[in-house]
Amino acid sequence: MASVMAALVLIAACAAPAMGVPRFRPRTAGATPGPTMACDTWTGAALCSVLPGGVTELVLNKYGGGAMQIPNHYLTGQFSMDMKLPAGNSGGTATTFYLLDSITPTNKDPRHSEVDIEFFGNTTGNPMLFATNIFCGGFQNLAQFRLPFDPAAAYHNYGFRWNTRQIVWLVDGQPIRVLNRTPRGPWPLLAMKPQSSIWATPWTVIKPDFTFGPLKVFTKNFVAQGCPALKTQVMAAAMVPRCAGAWNAQLTPVQLAAYARLRKATLVVDYGWDKA
Repeated sequence: MASVMAALVLIAACAAPAMGVPRFRPRTAGATPGPTMACDTWTGAALCSVLPGGVTELVLNKYGGGAMQIPNHYLTGQFSMDMKLPAGNSGGTATTFYLLDSITPTNKDPRHSEVDIEFFGNTTGNPMLFATNIFCGGFQNLAQFRLPFDPAAAYHNYGFRWNTRQIVWLVDGQPIRVLNRTPRGPWPLLAMKPQSSIWATPWTVIKPDFTFGPLKVFTKNFVAQGCPALKTQVMAAAMVPRCAGAWNAQLTPVQLAAYARLRKATLVVDYGWDKA
C-alpha cells in the first residue's frame, strides 16, 4: 500500500477578476448543460423530480431527503451546478454538492476521498454560511464563508476544480477557497463522482420545521469536465499527460491577488486539518 500511495497525486485551479472584491451575480439563462444528474432511485419522485426547463427539484420532508448523482467517476476535473436553496427557516438541514468515492464505507476510512460544498440551515432565516470541506486519510479540512448574497434568493453557480496540485472551490466562477497539496499532508486518492442532496442533520438539536410544507432545493445547468476513471482507480503521476484539460491550469499571480481579497472579505473560519 505504501508503494502505491507514494505514486499518487491529486487536485485543482481557476479564474477570478483582476481588480477589487468580485461582485457576485445571479446565474442567468444560457449556461451550457453537462451530463444529466439523475435522481437516486431510492428517493422516489416525491423527493427528487425533473421540472420544466431542465430544473431538478430536491425535497426534504418528514420522510426523507432528495438526492441525485451521475454514474461517472473522475480523476481530476471541473464540476459546477446552479443552485437555489430553501428560503426561510432552514434549521436542522444540510444542502450539499460534493465529490465522493464509491468504495469506502465511512469518512473515517483512511482511503476515503470526498470534497464538499455544504450549506447548513438556520432558524433565523438569514443567508446560510457557505461551507467547504475535504475528507481524506481519516482527516478533514473545513472552512466557512459568508457570501455577499442570499443563496435562497436566486440561482448562483457553485463548483470545484481539481488537478494534481490543488483544489479550488468556486462561486459564480470565482475562486473563494484554494487548498494546496503539501508533501506530507493527507489528500484524496480515489476516483470520485459528483452528487447532490438535501437532508436533515442528525447531530443538531434543532429539527427541520415542516409547518409550511417541505423544504426545496432547485438545481440546473450541471457541468462536468474531467478525466474519466473506474471507481477503484487512484491518481498516478503517469496519468496526468493523457488527462490534460483547462482544470490543470494554476492560478496566475493576478488571479491569486483577487482570490486573496475575496477570501479576506468573506471568510468566517478556517479550521485547517483535523481528525474526521
